[in-house]
Amino acid sequence: IPKPCYIVLIINVSDDPETEVLERQLLEDKTADVVRLEEDDGGLTRTWNMGIEKCKSAGCDVVILSNHDLYVESSISHLVSAAKRCPTESLYYFGPVTNNPGPAAGNQFQGSKHALNVDPHVLQNHNNRLINLNGFLMCFPMRILNKNMFDSEHYFNPRLEYAGNETEWFDRFTAKGGLPILVPRTYVHHY
Repeated sequence: IPKPCYIVLIINVSDDPETEVLERQLLEDKTADVVRLEEDDGGLTRTWNMGIEKCKSAGCDVVILSNHDLYVESSISHLVSAAKRCPTESLYYFGPVTNNPGPAAGNQFQGSKHALNVDPHVLQNHNNRLINLNGFLMCFPMRILNKNMFDSEHYFNPRLEYAGNETEWFDRFTAKGGLPILVPRTYVHHY
């Protein structure tokens, strides 16, 4: 990820040894924070809302939400660059291509075995219907998250703890004229 950057690792009730190693490494890094939740109260959506708020407090202009089951390479820089170049008047959020885009038919439009030399474009199906980006990894300009808040405290609906959270966000976003942007030059291995 281009420097400077800020990393927040939110561990939501885990005793995984690899996570403990990562936690120790990040605790030594002055540009990272670790939050360990001992009870699963609010699920994935709570971690997203908490992480976004920590990034906002740290002055981040771009936020990536990333699940734990990913392998990310240097091509992630294309995703960050696309978000940083997002025109002020545009309502865009961004996602990569991946080997495992998810079960929904629309998710297959994010599928690829590698990064592609294709410019970022609106993610839509063959009938020009917009498709929400899979929540395993999404990238947002901070101002977009602020414009599409669920309420005065939350970016994502806290009642949707594990399922439907990115879809509900997408529905609110597209109702405001927002668009999902696929960045094919960024490949993320999702396992």
